[in-house]
Amino acid sequence: MLKRMNKEKKFTVFIAAGESSADRCAAELVKTASKKDPTVHFTGLASEYSKKAGMTVLLDISNYSTVGFVESLPFILPLLKAYFKIKRYLKQIQPDLFIPIDNQGFNMLCVKAAKSLGIPVYYYIAPQEWHWGTEKGGEKVLESVDKILAIFPQEAQFYKQLGGDAVYVGHPVMERVKPFMKVGKKDAILSIFPGSREQEIRRLLPLFLEVGQRFCKAHNLGMHVSIANPHYEDLIKDIIAKSPYGQQVLCERGNSLDLMSRSQLSLVASGTVSLEHALLSVPHVVAYKLSAGTNFILNTFMKRIKERVTYMSMANSLLKQEVFPEFFQHKATAEALYKGLTQMLEKQDSVKQQCQKLVEQLDKGAVSERLFDEIKQLKDSTRAVFK
Repeated sequence: MLKRMNKEKKFTVFIAAGESSADRCAAELVKTASKKDPTVHFTGLASEYSKKAGMTVLLDISNYSTVGFVESLPFILPLLKAYFKIKRYLKQIQPDLFIPIDNQGFNMLCVKAAKSLGIPVYYYIAPQEWHWGTEKGGEKVLESVDKILAIFPQEAQFYKQLGGDAVYVGHPVMERVKPFMKVGKKDAILSIFPGSREQEIRRLLPLFLEVGQRFCKAHNLGMHVSIANPHYEDLIKDIIAKSPYGQQVLCERGNSLDLMSRSQLSLVASGTVSLEHALLSVPHVVAYKLSAGTNFILNTFMKRIKERVTYMSMANSLLKQEVFPEFFQHKATAEALYKGLTQMLEKQDSVKQQCQKLVEQLDKGAVSERLFDEIKQLKDSTRAVFK
């Protein structure tokens, strides 16, 4: 530890952001830090957004991101290789702080590696044991984590009650959506957000296109498809080209929040994108489909976990009611999604009132600044020790 603190003046933070949404969160933190304290250096696992923000990206595994057990099998070997690379990097670099972001399955392995090297660990967007897990699961997280940087007040309270050091920093989505909250008149658009992972896109996009074409024709709307992950742009365009329902579809690559803010309503894959829509007061319908194998495992061996999760959409969970229609697995049919869109079109005003409640709950100011304050406190305390 003494050797690490006596090296060059830069305070090194190693970030593990293996998914697209985590990469965006990391990028916001890096941008803020570069303005406030240029002696803090960020390096580690991330992708294009963090790289553009100024982070030294050593490894990019965003192409291996997936949800489900069977779905992850093709990526086990490359993920294991990535894990051992990160272990090696941590040992070589000896960073002053390790910040894993989301991605529990992979990042908890990395957390243990960092902890074994005596590197402080601050988990940002920690495992959601408060939402779908157990106190025992939360205690396991705290065994290797020094501080929880919580994005929900319920999350901070959960880990504090278990004796952990947890601070509520606010939700990073708020910081991203604020610039798009004051859009005026909406365009006549039905937008499609099929996800940022290959399996999501393959399962949901054909269904969304079928529903979208029929709905757009009935309500005189244009159909736009968001390309969240540029790695899958060719896949999305290929599915659209081969679909009998893909005529006159406009693909939009770039800032998905801009498309959201302009849309009258949307079809979305379950995930962060649903919460983004809710905070922007955009009516939407949520769907998700797992492989048959993963669904079997979930229903057979993980029934208790499934029963603890009342709603698939985080927006619905926080509002404690199904404001946004959601359809999982076999319930995600063309007819069900069409009815859900019709319902959203008819209830736009009441939906916006519910969305405002979410904004009030999650808006705690500049999240990246509070994150940086936590880093700065650690930096100042460790520097003081070694003066």
